[in-house]
Amino acid sequence: MKLNERLILLIGGLACIGAGFLPYLKMELPFGINSLTYSGERLVRGLLDAFQIIQDKNGKELLDMLGKLWNSTNDPAAKGTMVGMALTLAGPLIFAFFGLGYIVRAIIGKHYGWGIIFNILFLGFSWLMFFLASKQLSAPGLPLNFNFFKLANVGYWLAFAGMFIAAFSSFFDPNTKAKK
Repeated sequence: MKLNERLILLIGGLACIGAGFLPYLKMELPFGINSLTYSGERLVRGLLDAFQIIQDKNGKELLDMLGKLWNSTNDPAAKGTMVGMALTLAGPLIFAFFGLGYIVRAIIGKHYGWGIIFNILFLGFSWLMFFLASKQLSAPGLPLNFNFFKLANVGYWLAFAGMFIAAFSSFFDPNTKAKK
């Protein structure tokens, strides 16, 4: 594996990991919370607070809001949508693991595996989950309008770009070029 391939793969991996510290989603929320800026760091802090490892009231806001949404309905389809949204909200961690894998591959000299297909499928899945959440979780006095493309912030788009940057490392691989 050439140095330029390794550098591109390393840059893509660093972008995916760094995106976890930036705002991933910015939401205007119901239940008395004006807005919530969500990031991978906030997710980790919320989970650590939930398991009583650290205390962090800011990280706990998201988990409290998700708990209120979960308890607000008994509809199985709405609960399924919330599980899908939870997977979407785990995105910063998923992208960070991909980024870590890219960094390890760059260090040991292995070529880029896959990620673009996952990246595009994850984008579509995220949009669908937020769209369904808007329809299924809205109440007469509480209309929700979750448009994923309006909610996605710099952290999501940097991770999205990092996955594509990592894929560019395979363009330099002679085994991926068309044979004449």
